[in-house]
Amino acid sequence: MIAGNHDHPKRLGALASLLEGLRIHVRPEVRPPEQGGVVRVPARDGKEEARVAVLPFVPERRVVDACAVMDAEHTWYEAYAGRIEQILAALVRGLTPDTVNVVLGHLLVAGARAGTGERELHLGSIYGVNPQQLPSGVQYIGLGHLHRPQEVLAPAKTLYSGSLVELDFGEEQQEKSVVVFEAAPGKPPAIEIVPVTAGRRLRTVEAPSTISSARPRRGGTTTSGSGEGRRPGARPRRARQGAPPERPRRRRRSPAGRRRRRAGERPEPRGARAGAALRGLLPAPPPGPAPAGAAAALRRRPRGGHAVRPLRLSVEGFTSFRDRLDVDFSGLDLFAITGPTGAASPR
Repeated sequence: MIAGNHDHPKRLGALASLLEGLRIHVRPEVRPPEQGGVVRVPARDGKEEARVAVLPFVPERRVVDACAVMDAEHTWYEAYAGRIEQILAALVRGLTPDTVNVVLGHLLVAGARAGTGERELHLGSIYGVNPQQLPSGVQYIGLGHLHRPQEVLAPAKTLYSGSLVELDFGEEQQEKSVVVFEAAPGKPPAIEIVPVTAGRRLRTVEAPSTISSARPRRGGTTTSGSGEGRRPGARPRRARQGAPPERPRRRRRSPAGRRRRRAGERPEPRGARAGAALRGLLPAPPPGPAPAGAAAALRRRPRGGHAVRPLRLSVEGFTSFRDRLDVDFSGLDLFAITGPTGAASPR
């Protein structure tokens, strides 16, 4: 398991020691071959061994240094592709022909087809590598990053397995699959594409514009004033029974609402009970007249509800607020919470 561009290396690395006992190897960041950059997987019978060179996603900011950023844009991408090529060459340098050699990487290859929900790939417009920069002395290269399953014409057998499920409606027509390969030392691998049949597929349903204004009725039919949206050749139900045209239905009231209406009672405003319960949880206001701004704000109550004005906010042990923080709103009319990015986010 390697980290992708949507993964946090530190969080994924925290699980490495736990998953190693289950024979699940986690590599959140790039490592030298002797320090885990090449994972050795012995066969069950112990006669053969597979060596997997892993290349997690490498952010551009960690490859392109400051001096390269000062040059023309095309040199940024060339520097990124050249350094990724050097990393791959260092990972596969110690592989021998008597083992099954595999490369597992999360990167972009120029010329690969992106889905409609992803950005198109063009050399010079996005960070990536050329297919010729991939290593040739291995039997299989498994890539991740693009959601569309596809094969890449490279010096070795290279495939994007793609995502397991559709992540947006731009992938609706893509056939999701899993790549299974069988290899022996010194021989080309046998590739098998297994379609993914589990899970819920995304589907786009198109309907005539008249359906949106129609009223659904039991039996799978739809009624409207003109009868559009019904089964082909069917007439409106009331017209078929000889009844007068259908009138708009009135909203049904609950038995308690009907009793209050007959007794002449005014219905309770929507949300009144929740507002009363919330006011009971708030501390009592300080003695004395309220400020003019606060009084004006309390008079502008929403229709059918009750205004709630916070008086004090206490935060402790929540996200970045390790120590207790008290904010007093009692004497404020207009205020703003400022700070670094995300300081005022309601998360």
